[in-house]
Amino acid sequence: MGVIEDSIFANYKKALEEGNFDQARKAVSLIQELKKRIESGEFLDYSIDWSPGPTRRYESFNPFPYRYYPDQGIVVFGNSAIRLTPTENQLFGLFSENESSGNIIKVISKKAIMKCLWENKTVTQSALRIAILRLREKIEQDYKNPKVVIKSYARGYIFLGKREPDESQNIE
Repeated sequence: MGVIEDSIFANYKKALEEGNFDQARKAVSLIQELKKRIESGEFLDYSIDWSPGPTRRYESFNPFPYRYYPDQGIVVFGNSAIRLTPTENQLFGLFSENESSGNIIKVISKKAIMKCLWENKTVTQSALRIAILRLREKIEQDYKNPKVVIKSYARGYIFLGKREPDESQNIE
């Protein structure tokens, strides 16, 4: 990513964490306009360590593509198949049903997550944070800097994924 995309993505992530969805939408609109101009050749985004060569293309704000097999508890990101525990599978299933992308931002409340995972049991906020952390450790490239499961401050979590169809369903 170029310097500009990095800055806009940081703004976008901060806005989501703070629950400022208007600012997040503005960041998405800005990156879409930037993408359009970069692809048309009207604007080149040079990184700090620029050297001649092909320009970097738009990379951010695309939802992360994945395939999900809930019956087996497996999620596939790229070429990596990840086996989920039953709790992680329930949590990922909830996230998968509530994907956010582009201007459509869906916040999954902490209450909804707790109900999905523990029904009528009383658990602490720590249990929720640990469940999210364990899932992030498996699905994020860098769980300390998440890009798939984003916290929305005091509201819940946002899932930036896009489910792809199961390859076996395409075979006829």
